[in-house]
Amino acid sequence: MWANPVLAMALSEREAGWWDPTLRNDALWRATVLADEFVEISPSGSVRRIHDLGVAGPDQLDVEVVAPTMRRLAARVALVSYLATPRSGTGPGHHHASLWIEHEDGWRMHVHQSAVAAVASRTTPALHAVA
Repeated sequence: MWANPVLAMALSEREAGWWDPTLRNDALWRATVLADEFVEISPSGSVRRIHDLGVAGPDQLDVEVVAPTMRRLAARVALVSYLATPRSGTGPGHHHASLWIEHEDGWRMHVHQSAVAAVASRTTPALHAVA
């Protein structure tokens, strides 16, 4: 459940771009949505910076986002979390968390981390907002 509907819309649209190969592979989208200091932490623990991101194929990004939540950590900082499960039904789901910070020109993702879910489920929320 989203705490602030206006912020929820802004961040959900930006987060959805992460899963859209056309946007994610677009340099202009990356420049306007990802912070210069962006860091991605994979399930294996490897760290990639914005300039390390390769081209993501449609199969990699064809997921269903389950139970998204947002928590406002400070006035200009928000954490978005959810479970992403492959639409193909093959492979495990992954827990995802993104740290967003509001800049003068809009919200930017600073950190994105994923971890393999022990049991992928399309009905059980993976991450919960903390009050």
